[in-house]
Amino acid sequence: MSFESFSVRRLTPGGALCGGLVFCMGIILGILAWGQFKQPTQIWIPSQSLHASGSMGFDSVVAATGLIDTDVEGLYTVDALTGDLQCSVLYVRGVRAQHFGAVFKTNVIQDLGIQQTKKPRYLLVTGQTQFQRGAGVARPALSVAYVIDANTGNFAAYGVPWNPSAAGRGQPQEGQLVLLSTGSARTTVIRE
Repeated sequence: MSFESFSVRRLTPGGALCGGLVFCMGIILGILAWGQFKQPTQIWIPSQSLHASGSMGFDSVVAATGLIDTDVEGLYTVDALTGDLQCSVLYVRGVRAQHFGAVFKTNVIQDLGIQQTKKPRYLLVTGQTQFQRGAGVARPALSVAYVIDANTGNFAAYGVPWNPSAAGRGQPQEGQLVLLSTGSARTTVIRE
């Protein structure tokens, strides 16, 4: 058998158009049928607010943010020259809205056991908490500040005695940060 025995027929323009339409309809119907059987991917996202905290430090000041109340955040700072830890809270309501209305302070040098002849290297991070709240006006804030001396490995946790009623009325607040606990990350004594 040779190639000359096959006859080649030419399609008319109308036949080519009909063939193309049938081919395209087959593709469209296939896509639609596939979409009917394929289950869409569903992602469940809980309806809870996300709260981020951050920290940053330099030689003389270390800073971190932490949640004080459900809609209020605090700026924690440690002055590396003096050892003063401070939490400043930006009010969101009342006459002091958009201003720092609360300041809580303490000094961390003694709590961390830092010797006067040594220069500390502070780290500061915050963590979210939900301490049991008492019947008093002040209640624990929703974050704890953790201060670490990188030289000794000693650390301390501090809480904020927050008064949400005073904040809601725009009344200023100031007081002492509360030392919650101390510890050490270093389990071996290092001699210099």
